[in-house]
Formats: sequence, structure tokens, C-alpha cells
Amino acid sequence: MRDQILSSIGEPCAIIGLGGGCTLDVAKAVSNLIPNGGRSEDYQGWDLLKKPGIFKVGIPTLSGTGAEASRTCVLMNLKKNLKLGMNSEFTIYDQLILDPELTATVPRDQYFYTGMDTYIHCIESLNGSYRHPVGDAFSREALELCREVFLSDDMMSGENRKNLWWLLI
Repeated sequence: MRDQILSSIGEPCAIIGLGGGCTLDVAKAVSNLIPNGGRSEDYQGWDLLKKPGIFKVGIPTLSGTGAEASRTCVLMNLKKNLKLGMNSEFTIYDQLILDPELTATVPRDQYFYTGMDTYIHCIESLNGSYRHPVGDAFSREALELCREVFLSDDMMSGENRKNLWWLLI
């Protein structure tokens, strides 16, 4: 993919990731591979990238995946038949555009399952090995907000979509 991009348009000045978690992760990987070369498998692990990626903008259209906030992009490693992370400070988005209206047309089931990802992350962080009082406080607040959204009469109301969306930041 890298060679196709470079041969057809030259080096881009920015990469834009628009969509859910997988799309955002692929955009982060493309951003990293353009200046570093090689294949994604070469960088699956911790801090293996040597150069910063191309400037990247993330525009999530689902709330709950966490891809917009993570230093990891998860990709399939075909040699190992596993999903593995490219983990680096260079993987973090340079800029985000966060708009809860982008979830307005998400199918109800998809909205629920990605939102539950947030809920599960809260539970994980409250039961993890490397806890911190500040992190615990954020997790408890986020857990309560998730419960309010998912137990309400209309979890997809404009107000609930905004509440779930702001858990992204």
C-alpha cells in the first residue's frame, strides 16, 4: 500500500482516519509506514518505529473503540495469525475532530456494542494491577455514565449520544 500511495501521489502531507476503530487503526498504521517503510508486522511490538509518522487526523464515527486515544493500532499479523499492536508514541493522532452527531446514523446494535467496549474498559481498569486513584475516579465516573446511558429509555437520544461521546476525551 505504501508504494502505491507514494508512486501515485507522492508523500502525502496528512493522513485522515474517518470511521470506527479498525479504520482509525489502519490510518495510524499507514501514517507510520510511509516514513518508516517495511510492513506492519515489522513494527508490531513496543516502540519499534524509528521515525514519526505523517501528520494524522482522527475523526471517529463511533464512541467506545478507544482507537482515537491510544498509542496502539491493532492489525492482523498473517504470519502469526494473530491480531497484534503497533505500539508507539508515534502512533497517537496529532489532531482529533470529535462530533457526537457522527453517531446519529449508527445502527443501534453497533452503537450498543462499541459503547459497551467503554463500559468493559472501565471495569478492567478498576480491577487491574496498575491502578491509580485518579484513574479509578475517572473509571467510576465513566462507569456510572455508561450505566445511565444504557439503562435509559432511549440510549440513542441526542443527550445520551453526547454523554457517551464525551467519555472519549
